[in-house]
Amino acid sequence: MTRPRIVAVALVLALLFAAGATWAWYRHEDPAERAVHEDLVRKGQEVDWVSCDDDHTWRLGEKLVIFYRCVPHGGDEDGVDVCVALVEGRFLTPEEARKLPIGASACKDQG
Repeated sequence: MTRPRIVAVALVLALLFAAGATWAWYRHEDPAERAVHEDLVRKGQEVDWVSCDDDHTWRLGEKLVIFYRCVPHGGDEDGVDVCVALVEGRFLTPEEARKLPIGASACKDQG
């Protein structure tokens, strides 16, 4: 192979690697996103991936409940905003959920 051809092949491979790495980073899910994604799949809703942002927190005894505003992407629930509460990376138990005041359980700008 000539030098220009080697450079062209290396450039194409570098671009493919960069595109793949960018796609993988964009599509990775943190524990909260994975929990929501798995819950949607368990309920029979097909989604490609879920993105979540912290919305607010609430102290529940010694535990910190973190509320996330999550958006499923692709499939049945594409773009539908959901508000979920997780404690220690898992959904609240019904007993824990009953201890939360009604106003604490809604994400900002949601009823």
